[in-house]
Amino acid sequence: MGLRISRHRDEIIYILKKLGLALSILVAIITLVFVLIKTLPGNPYQMYYYQLLMKGYPPNIAKSYAAHYAQQFYKMMASVGIVANESVFLQYLGFLAHVFTFNFGYSFYYKQPVSQIIASALPWTLLTVGIGLALQFSIGVAIGMVLAYKRGTKIDSIATLAFMAWRAIPDYVVGLAILYVVLVYVYGGNAVEVMGVMSPSIKELLETKGLTLQTLGPVLIDIFRHAMWPILVYTIVGFAGWALSMRSTAVNVLGEDYVTVAEARGLPDRRIATRYVGRNAVLPLFTSLMISLGYAFGGSMFIEWLFNYRGIGFWMADAIWMRDYLVLAGCLLVETMAVVASVYLAEVLYGLIDPRVRGT
Repeated sequence: MGLRISRHRDEIIYILKKLGLALSILVAIITLVFVLIKTLPGNPYQMYYYQLLMKGYPPNIAKSYAAHYAQQFYKMMASVGIVANESVFLQYLGFLAHVFTFNFGYSFYYKQPVSQIIASALPWTLLTVGIGLALQFSIGVAIGMVLAYKRGTKIDSIATLAFMAWRAIPDYVVGLAILYVVLVYVYGGNAVEVMGVMSPSIKELLETKGLTLQTLGPVLIDIFRHAMWPILVYTIVGFAGWALSMRSTAVNVLGEDYVTVAEARGLPDRRIATRYVGRNAVLPLFTSLMISLGYAFGGSMFIEWLFNYRGIGFWMADAIWMRDYLVLAGCLLVETMAVVASVYLAEVLYGLIDPRVRGT
């Protein structure tokens, strides 16, 4: 009884320690974002005034436009807790309060709350990146297991070199290649069938009839038809890394004594591969998978921009282009929160599964 209480106490202490570390990292990153926002170069009035002068506007009109721009800029900053006439410390506390309540301010370009933009974009990113991550992990783990059992052979050497080269190819290169093939050879140049989260005809159907049992089938089919191409890119880009990682850990596990004993006992090869090798080889990949789940909230900026797929990555790219700083900061903070939370869960769960980790 005493040992059980002591074990539970150690688990609670371990969970609280990791929680404190996660919150400290999160506050540090939010502080860094605040500092970056506060140190944006130039006065908004002067910057916009000189830009208008360079475009040929008369000075009096440029002053009027620049004053209106500066007023809107400070109003936008106040929407995230950074009020111009307050001290830096109060601005920082206001910014922290807004971020921890998921109030990321107001979009300067789109004239709507940043949280609404993120809420509308997040499901599309989770759909494509989530499915893509599941597929690339499953395919990579299966291939890695096969390569581990064929270690030292020509197939293993060729596949390992090929996968190492494949990992070096940027995701946007694969995205451009798939977009070209699909757009030209599958849909004959009809970009409506490839770009966006759904076809204009389906959007019109939802606006007129709404989501009913009759419209549910066509809507889901169309959504999947548009999502399948980003999912394909994510799968192709990512499976090689998982395959190499799984091969490395599986080779190490194959050299363990308990695997040798299981083989000496005459256990079936399939049972050894799944229960003894696969289960223990996958465990070190668990943390990487959880971190990847956190990054799924950020999506892929290049891929979503290529396919005009309006997820978090698309809005990040659009915010950079439009200089909509609060949309960019909101997307980055959501991704940061997701990564920190996923790493925290990975460490806690891994520590509960393997008690040896708790001492680190």
